[in-house]
Amino acid sequence: MSVSVPIHQSPATATARCLLLGICGAGMNNLCQLLLNRGQQVTGSDTDSTRLQAFAIAAGSSQRQLATVDWTRLQSLDFRNYSHVIRSLAVPADLPIFRAAVQADCRIQTLPEALADCCRDVPRFCVAGTHGKTTTSGMLWWLLQHNGRRTGRYIGGDFQLPRQPDHAIGPAEMVVESCEYRDSFLTLSPDLAILTGIEPDHLDWFADPLSMLGSYTRFLSGVSDRGVVIVNADCSTACAAVRGANRRAVAVVPRHSGSGAGFAEFWEYSLISSRSLSARTVTGLPGQQVLLRHSSGEELLLDLTVPGRHNMLNAAMALAAGCELGLSPFAAARALADFPGMQRRLEFRGTWRGADLFDDYAHHPTAVSAVLSTLASCFPGRRVIGVFEPHQCSRLRGLMAEFSESLRLADELYVLPALRIRESASTEEATALSGELVQLIRNLGGRAKLVSDLDRVAGILDDAVRPGDIVITMGAGRTNTIHDQINRRIQRDSAA
Repeated sequence: MSVSVPIHQSPATATARCLLLGICGAGMNNLCQLLLNRGQQVTGSDTDSTRLQAFAIAAGSSQRQLATVDWTRLQSLDFRNYSHVIRSLAVPADLPIFRAAVQADCRIQTLPEALADCCRDVPRFCVAGTHGKTTTSGMLWWLLQHNGRRTGRYIGGDFQLPRQPDHAIGPAEMVVESCEYRDSFLTLSPDLAILTGIEPDHLDWFADPLSMLGSYTRFLSGVSDRGVVIVNADCSTACAAVRGANRRAVAVVPRHSGSGAGFAEFWEYSLISSRSLSARTVTGLPGQQVLLRHSSGEELLLDLTVPGRHNMLNAAMALAAGCELGLSPFAAARALADFPGMQRRLEFRGTWRGADLFDDYAHHPTAVSAVLSTLASCFPGRRVIGVFEPHQCSRLRGLMAEFSESLRLADELYVLPALRIRESASTEEATALSGELVQLIRNLGGRAKLVSDLDRVAGILDDAVRPGDIVITMGAGRTNTIHDQINRRIQRDSAA
């Protein structure tokens, strides 16, 4: 049950001098690390000066190749000092600085193009799909690295650890979280692909479900002839993409679902038990024990520190991929038992006034539902207070009914105006859309309130939170910073 991939060594390359525009984004942050590990010189800039300053401080003295420049100073740069200018897709392509860069003979690239260059000379194990990419990518890297593989990583999040694992220098293979937005993942040619599932998303890019399916099918068609696709066969759209790509596939399915029908090889997963609430793991949550069964009849138990049905799927897919890449199921399962979870994925942020605080990146209805359902099952009988910042007006507008159904699962909910990213919506429109969401949730029997500004949330929670509550902040934008505000309140109260 393995796929053969060639092992290449990266050739020696001349030192590049790279200017990264939008460096504070997760993707550009990861690209920065890859370039530094290749010995390249990196200068970063971003429109968010506060985050840029924090980014420069966090880089630390071990990354002396990294410099930063304020966005307002870009116009005065001498672009002859750079060989490459790389932009996040959030940075417009028509900025005047690009004309100056071209005149200075700089190579202009987008993030997906530069990422493809970084990964070109080694086997690529790519994780794609609407949900679970970061966690599944983290799990796959974790089990490969902890079995002695020299595996590089490009993952849109950090591990829930005080210190991040070192990146491999001159990696022999790469785990790559692969984004579908604007067909970014089509620059990659995977040796193995994981497809976690496909649902309507990025409504500002995909005109309709057919165009979205077409992009995923083209991505999977890029898998090498000797490669394999690990697919969540419980998702019919993902199965359609696999059929369209005509590549060998291994299915991952819930046990007794029948979803594996039509696949010659599959893994089934089912919950054996959840650990007791007193047996919290480092994630602040009870873990779970999962039974995995291969179509050959082989079975094994998998202990996970991360709870939730969505994490059973993530882990099963990562383990299936590890087995295709030459690991034994037991070696892969042993490594996953120590997986610490990813930051902003049901991340425990401490306690406050007897309440437990969590943060999650959830910004799609299915992810929101998974987060709230998991918390309810982990902490039965406890009140769940949610704070949600919709990410993009287009996503909220297009999935309004689905968001209302998922968010009503919170016992009490505070909704912020939609975060306006890559779109021209006004502040009034963003606030009105969130107000419409609040009303729909109320119509469904939920308790929801509109909060006009993120800076007001900590004060509102100050009055609302009671001992025993669970507080969960959700969103792909700034909701994690609410915990920083709460920490400042705790420090202020301690000093008083």
